[in-house]
Amino acid sequence: MDIDLVYLYVNSRDEAWLSRRRQYSQEGRNGIYRFRDNDELMFSLRSVEKYAPWIRTVYIVTDSSMPEWFNTENRRVHIVPHDEIMPPEILPCFNSNVIESYISNIPGLSEVFLYANDDTFFGNEVTPEFFFKDGKPVIRMWEKEFDPGIPDGYYEEAIAKAYGMIQGRYGIGCRYIPWHNIDVYTKRAFDACRAEFREEFARASFCRLRTGNDIQRVIFHFYMLAHDDCTLIIYKHNSRFIADAVFVAASLFPARLSDFLFCSTHDFIRNPASHHVAASLFPSRLPDFFYCSIHDFIRNPVSRYFVSRKPRCICLNDSENTTDEDIIRYQAYMRKLFPQKSAFEK
Repeated sequence: MDIDLVYLYVNSRDEAWLSRRRQYSQEGRNGIYRFRDNDELMFSLRSVEKYAPWIRTVYIVTDSSMPEWFNTENRRVHIVPHDEIMPPEILPCFNSNVIESYISNIPGLSEVFLYANDDTFFGNEVTPEFFFKDGKPVIRMWEKEFDPGIPDGYYEEAIAKAYGMIQGRYGIGCRYIPWHNIDVYTKRAFDACRAEFREEFARASFCRLRTGNDIQRVIFHFYMLAHDDCTLIIYKHNSRFIADAVFVAASLFPARLSDFLFCSTHDFIRNPASHHVAASLFPSRLPDFFYCSIHDFIRNPVSRYFVSRKPRCICLNDSENTTDEDIIRYQAYMRKLFPQKSAFEK
């Protein structure tokens, strides 16, 4: 089976793109950390070449120029301008939620495809079966106390909008949130969902910057669940550390510990003892994924310890707390993690 990989990318050093954005820019949820380029794409592509060489084609959706290091001669990668997949009346667009909703329009994209933000990467060898097994995509979400009626901040607002749309149409509840990592989708589900909620997506598409009306891409996973078009793996967690995984819809693997190591919550980051307890419970278990902000990752050695355990999928995301020093140390760490240039580089 052919499986492609799609990224969104912005070159924050592109003056023409910056000039266009300044015409619409706002503070807060549209801050610079949303599009700052810390060479994440370069490191992510190195991880693709090292740990997921079976990926057929890499598509990079962008409205900016590519970075200087990028190898434009690599036939395995295709640059997709926004105007190739999005209608002209909604351009320019700087809202990733809107752009993501159009990625199934990429010409030549495989039916089953992966989507990754450039701050995600593979930390260990991963096979196609991690994302697609027994004829269905394997989607991963985590269970959290989440009240769609009282979302906590912009991120949960966008998830709540998606949840409300699916619940209103199908009457089902699915109070799970994305695992904040590399996701798998089908073009069929993308296109069918967008057609079924045509009016809602049309209204959201005119939001050039992030707003409270955004629809998080988790709607496509909710839609796949509503149509029994995927296998769902739920990672349970609490505010200290993840203990187990509960599999829903199908039992693909034996139940196990330490599938999900999540460290964005304040008390989890600030309590190294809980991490060491978790590590002692399952010292040899290969975790499925790890998520952390760059700021917390740089400043907490326990976070770096968990990355050293080589989770399959990792997200180290930029945030409003990231300092210049954090970025320098992050880039140095990533160069040690992926020292070899990939074929995606000059």
